[in-house]
Amino acid sequence: MGADDGLNEARSAYYRHLREWKPTQDPGKLPRSAELCSVKRESDPSQLLYLSYGWSYAPFEHYRQQKDRPVFVVNDDVLLTSGPDRQASYHLYVRCQIPGALPQQKDEVPVSGSLTDTLTGETDPRVPYTHLLHSARVMVEALGCTNKPVVPAQPPASVR
Repeated sequence: MGADDGLNEARSAYYRHLREWKPTQDPGKLPRSAELCSVKRESDPSQLLYLSYGWSYAPFEHYRQQKDRPVFVVNDDVLLTSGPDRQASYHLYVRCQIPGALPQQKDEVPVSGSLTDTLTGETDPRVPYTHLLHSARVMVEALGCTNKPVVPAQPPASVR
């Protein structure tokens, strides 16, 4: 399967599930995510680079207010966070209004991207966040977000 096939499948899943979503529905009951890219070291499968996209189980504001991990507000529509240990796990949330979905969807069930990197040994968080932002720009375009979120090429200067 090529990259375009993966994006088309992801877009179809987003459209199908989020157009049916209702504010009374628990987002945790939605299918979780689509793997877009993964690489594993053959000799040690725990060393991997893994990129996935899905929809968040919590509203956008939940992530903005987290205290147990770093939160980087990129703009009104984009947030970056990492795992509590600040290593190997990077996350992005985008307020993306799916065409044909209820208006509350972009706030209550934002697009969620996740990058796990235990393979490259990268220690500068700006590098994986840059990759995550690039993939988010591709997803925003593929999904046709009607609110037109602006996803920058680089993380904010506060990411160190």
